[in-house]
Amino acid sequence: MPSGEREEIRQIFGLKGFSGAELERIVDVITSDEDRWAKTMAVEEYGLSPAVKSPVLAALSTSAAFVLCGLAPLISYLIGYSLTWCVVATGFVFFGIGAFEEPLVADRLGRGQGWKRC
Repeated sequence: MPSGEREEIRQIFGLKGFSGAELERIVDVITSDEDRWAKTMAVEEYGLSPAVKSPVLAALSTSAAFVLCGLAPLISYLIGYSLTWCVVATGFVFFGIGAFEEPLVADRLGRGQGWKRC
């Protein structure tokens, strides 16, 4: 394993408060097994969840979101017979999705309660 990769592990766990021989032991244990090292980097560096997710649940939730979000422009078009209302409804749906997702994504990226805006 390249020394740069070991240094990344050392920095990650050093920031968690480990130091000295304890830190070196952690680095040795993690980097001695390539699979353990890859999982540690995925979780610690990239913020990926170690939990195994159900593909069926993911497919069902994606389908439900597609149908639900697709109903807004469809219903607005059928009621108003106007492309303008369809576009406005779609804009509201996208704004709602962004407003809902932004805190979740910001928290996963370690940016806390929303992003600091200029």
